Amino acid sequence: MKKPRTLLFFAVALFAAVSCNKAKSDPDTPGNLVDPVDTPLSKTEITERLDNIGADLANAVPTDIMERANAIYTDVANINFEEYDEEDLDNIMSLYDSNWRTCMRNWESNGISFFEFSIEASKFHGHVTFANGHVKYEEADDFMVSLPSSKGKPVVIKVTHSKETVTVHYRSESSEGYPYQDDYYVKVPKKINLSLDYNGETVVKNELNFNASLTDGMPNIGKDSFSISMDMNILGLNYKVERLQYEGKKLNLSFGLSYNSKNLIGLSAQAQNNSINSIEDIEEPDPESIEISNTKVNVNILERAQIKANMPSFNKFSKLMNKLYENDRDEMAFKSYLGQINETYDAGLYFSSELKQAEVSLEPRAVDQGRYWDIEGVIKFSDGSTYSTFSAFFNDVNFGKVMKAIEKWMNDIEKIIG
Repeated sequence: MKKPRTLLFFAVALFAAVSCNKAKSDPDTPGNLVDPVDTPLSKTEITERLDNIGADLANAVPTDIMERANAIYTDVANINFEEYDEEDLDNIMSLYDSNWRTCMRNWESNGISFFEFSIEASKFHGHVTFANGHVKYEEADDFMVSLPSSKGKPVVIKVTHSKETVTVHYRSESSEGYPYQDDYYVKVPKKINLSLDYNGETVVKNELNFNASLTDGMPNIGKDSFSISMDMNILGLNYKVERLQYEGKKLNLSFGLSYNSKNLIGLSAQAQNNSINSIEDIEEPDPESIEISNTKVNVNILERAQIKANMPSFNKFSKLMNKLYENDRDEMAFKSYLGQINETYDAGLYFSSELKQAEVSLEPRAVDQGRYWDIEGVIKFSDGSTYSTFSAFFNDVNFGKVMKAIEKWMNDIEKIIG
């Protein structure tokens, strides 16, 4: 049995930790709010508005941008390294491989096997140049690769980072069966910049910022804090993680997708960790005991339509979901558990105001000629008179062209980002 994407959305989006660039009018919603609607709309009016927003989203990024980006990546991906001197390539690989080997050591003492891995970015600097069938290496304070594409266009990939680092220490050990202790020390630069230039044009530009306050360098989920931000630009298409933050057991994340400064999609969320206290809890989680509370998720589409959701207890939601799928061949029990699940959260559709235009919920769906039951997302309109599934709304009759355009657009973005 394959659980639907709707479950993935609720389990991941509501479990994630999030918060973003916040609008002045609504501190929980990322981005701005435009074209507000503060009066109830009919089902027809809601579908028409969603249709317009969906069409604008599908057309927000010019097709030729996607086509050009895909052409560049194809040209770079088709570089034939067999054209270069094999001994030169072996020497380069041996150089970096030896750097990896110097990062590791292992020994035994009193019947315990010890392994230590210590790495820092400065060990992997250097300029590597591919030209005229040969590969040349030069020492440098950063890492850069220069080479021609499969069509002979100059390509430069460059990675730089700050001198300031955060040392993260992680230990894994066992005294049962085969006693061992593994220690990993990683010096993470606080700032990392990556760029890819093609034929003199910067195609990709990415900046990653990392900071952490760790107990003796050892991650302690119960006490520590960390934050990550990322800004990636691909030919004007910008994916920005404003903040991924864990502090005082509070989880926060925010990100946005924009094109040439036009906000396309923004997401923010926040949650409270009540039960995860160690790395071991993450490595071997007990779904029955995980408790993430007061989770709020907000999605902002073109700053004109928003989906807002909150879940007081992820633990209750998770337990009921397990019960639901244990009874997926019992219609009465399945529908009973689904009714309880829909009571564990509140989610709705808004148009840039405080007025909820429709409920966002889950509905039972017969699968495989009624042999078992599954779930799908539904919209319940504000008048409460009818239910309509997302698939019914976004079908070939109502939204076929829009949905196909959005699907192609998202596939193109996936190809570009990789």
